[in-house]
Amino acid sequence: MIVTNEMLVRKIRSLIRDSGIKKQALAEKIGVSRSTLSHKIHGRSPISAVELFAICSVFGVSIDVFFEAAEGEIGDA
Repeated sequence: MIVTNEMLVRKIRSLIRDSGIKKQALAEKIGVSRSTLSHKIHGRSPISAVELFAICSVFGVSIDVFFEAAEGEIGDA
């Protein structure tokens, strides 16, 4: 199963929207600037594994949610 940066970005945006967390707060919690986070969630910069695990920690989700999302997209194709 290949999870693309685009798939990660869509799921992260969904988590942000559903939680109501401010992007500035998320950026601080994962240790990046607001500008860097913006670049990442708009697909202009890749998301590192360390950042992805930090995002999972902030939202209290398992890394598996990103693979489940990818499986759903493949199943929908």
